[in-house]
Amino acid sequence: MLSRNWCAIVGAGVMLLGISSGSLAVADTPQKDSSVKRYGVAWNVAEDRKFENINGIYQPEDIDKYMKRYFEQLFAKVSELSMKMDSLSAQVTQLDAGIKALAKKTETSVGVQQMKRI
Repeated sequence: MLSRNWCAIVGAGVMLLGISSGSLAVADTPQKDSSVKRYGVAWNVAEDRKFENINGIYQPEDIDKYMKRYFEQLFAKVSELSMKMDSLSAQVTQLDAGIKALAKKTETSVGVQQMKRI
């Protein structure tokens, strides 16, 4: 009697694992094909990765070349943003100086008008 119960429990466990692993496998499969198709072959690489013809065989560029090019582009963008921030900082400094000068001019003109009233 005990062996039948164990067989039923083990069978139910195996069925449960089979069902859950099947649903996990379906959930992990991508819905869209993300491969890059070039030269008649589907490559699983980044879209901006270049291809090289080496001895008559087309293949993606080495990861070192790709990462070097990627980081050069990134550093160029960072440098450009840094220059824009420096420019904006200079403009803010000029505006701040202009506002202080205007405030000082306004204070002196208000003070002169108050002196005239007295």
